[in-house]
Amino acid sequence: MFHRLVVAAALVALAAVSAPATARSAGDYAADLKDYVVAPLHWDGHEWRWAGGAALSVAAAYSLDNSVRDHFAAGGVPAGEDPHSARDAAPLALLTVGSFAIGVLRHDKRLTNTGLDMGEAVVLGTLSSFAFKKLAGRERPNETSSRGSFGSGGDGFPSGHTTAAFAAAQVFADRMPRDQWGWSALAYGLAGATAYARLDSNVHWVSDTVAGAALGIATGRFVSGRGGPGHSRVQFWVAPLHHGALLTFAIDPY
Repeated sequence: MFHRLVVAAALVALAAVSAPATARSAGDYAADLKDYVVAPLHWDGHEWRWAGGAALSVAAAYSLDNSVRDHFAAGGVPAGEDPHSARDAAPLALLTVGSFAIGVLRHDKRLTNTGLDMGEAVVLGTLSSFAFKKLAGRERPNETSSRGSFGSGGDGFPSGHTTAAFAAAQVFADRMPRDQWGWSALAYGLAGATAYARLDSNVHWVSDTVAGAALGIATGRFVSGRGGPGHSRVQFWVAPLHHGALLTFAIDPY
């Protein structure tokens, strides 16, 4: 967790140094953090309905935790180990760094700012997921066979990898041109693959990943909304399968 936060923070700092024409001050980022923390106090009806739908999705996923764990447990890792942490974080990290780097090389202010904002979304999402982990204290499926192991000092809920991945993906999707919906599909696809990888390693319950996806999308929308509302829309839900669950996404770029 800590090393991902350091990498994300370093990305934002590097961007500020490398692209002074588009950089924001430390005070701007501090103000964003404050606004992010109190954002729920200013939600409107639409945002509360979205939050309610996300909560229902997490509840539905919770009912499938045991069956999904049983499906993936054979390929799991011993308790206390997470050997694929860096691998699972790599796809969206590369998309974030790549967006910024290509923007700088091509003198494309829009793409450079997209990379900057993706980095900020990763930092905010990682911080918020860390806070929720501390509050929930849920053990991971490779640590316990009980899906209800909240308040046990664990760090499973929500999935930090999934939160960061969907936060970056949401910003990227919001900033891409409306008629180039394939880029949005790519970003959400990479984020979905991150969630699947966490399940495949048996280091998260499926409800951990659904909660992470919801938190990440909300974080990405917050960052995108600083400069006006984003235009992309994504909905997700969980459907049970015989030996697991299907996490489905619907993207409306218009």
